[in-house]
Amino acid sequence: MMKKLGLSLLVSLLMLSILGNTAFASSSSTAILSEVEDISKESNSIELVDYSELPEGTPLVEFDTVEEFEKAVKDLEEEQEGFVNEKYTTLPTRDSGYFATAAASRTDRLKVYVKRSWNPLKSMTQPTYITVDLRYSYSGSKFTKINGLSSFSPGYPTDWIQTSKNTSLYNSNRSVSAEVNGYNLLGVSIGGQPVGAKIADTVTFKYTKGGTKTLFE
Repeated sequence: MMKKLGLSLLVSLLMLSILGNTAFASSSSTAILSEVEDISKESNSIELVDYSELPEGTPLVEFDTVEEFEKAVKDLEEEQEGFVNEKYTTLPTRDSGYFATAAASRTDRLKVYVKRSWNPLKSMTQPTYITVDLRYSYSGSKFTKINGLSSFSPGYPTDWIQTSKNTSLYNSNRSVSAEVNGYNLLGVSIGGQPVGAKIADTVTFKYTKGGTKTLFE
């Protein structure tokens, strides 16, 4: 009888310990997720998504603490701002006043190599290059209108998803500068808590009609 009571007490204690550990783990995960959500809301470079909906094979980057994750996000913000400032100081202004009386249309496929990042959030997702289909109307050696721009990546390490673009003609309408905005998907583990994320990026390039179709940021 005493053995049965002792065994019953031991089982009860084990169950209480398991339940306590489970409750603590759940509470800890909730706290981490709340902090991560707050950090992402303050950033223009990262947006959280459902981890379970990430495509199979999506890269995963791990951080031991929320503080490490927060530093990576802040560094990414600074890097993005630096890239944008650098790009905008070199972007040409739009030419105006040129109108062609007759124009033809075509699409040029360009390979644009992406400027590398050392940030762990961005470097895990960046493709080596993106492929750009530039649709335009032209007359002779000059662009008359940019009709559209779409882009995609080779699919490794993740797919590049374009969200918007801006184009501007310069060099007497013989050249175009372009800014392509988009994101790559990434899995992020913070203290063992997994989340999905969209990592924003902007790719810029300049292309001269009839020039090389292999370009670099």
